[in-house]
Amino acid sequence: YETLFETPVHFQPERAMAAAAAYDRTTKADIQLLIYLYTHCIIGASLFYYQPVTRDIQTYHAMLQEIEELIDTQYDTITLDNKFEFLVCARLCGYASHLASRIYDEASISINDQGFIVDTANRAINPVKQSFLMSEHRNVLFIMSVSEPAFSTDFI
Repeated sequence: YETLFETPVHFQPERAMAAAAAYDRTTKADIQLLIYLYTHCIIGASLFYYQPVTRDIQTYHAMLQEIEELIDTQYDTITLDNKFEFLVCARLCGYASHLASRIYDEASISINDQGFIVDTANRAINPVKQSFLMSEHRNVLFIMSVSEPAFSTDFI
């Protein structure tokens, strides 16, 4: 928004964290919403993968720490998509997670007989998302999570 309209409005990620305080961290739906909110705040801060996140980095690291704790404590109820999204955002923020090897281990046992990753090793399995078409998002996130970003050198 700031780039497109040259408006001196700065997104404040701590406001997103304040809003997320109302989420119930014991329900699957609220956990997914919180992960989605935080990861998309980070993706937006990177200008959709254009540049590394540097502004408000402490707040984004706090978001990642909260997601990491949720994944760690409720691992089997969180989708592989959400786990990969977390790893992509961690990469955007230069955040090293102790969960990376656990998530990649899950991915390695989640490759179907056609060679793409499906959700098979947790209780968040969605039978509708087992086809190649419905697995695209998950597989792209996996590729992004293991690839070194090619950020622009022309930071906005």
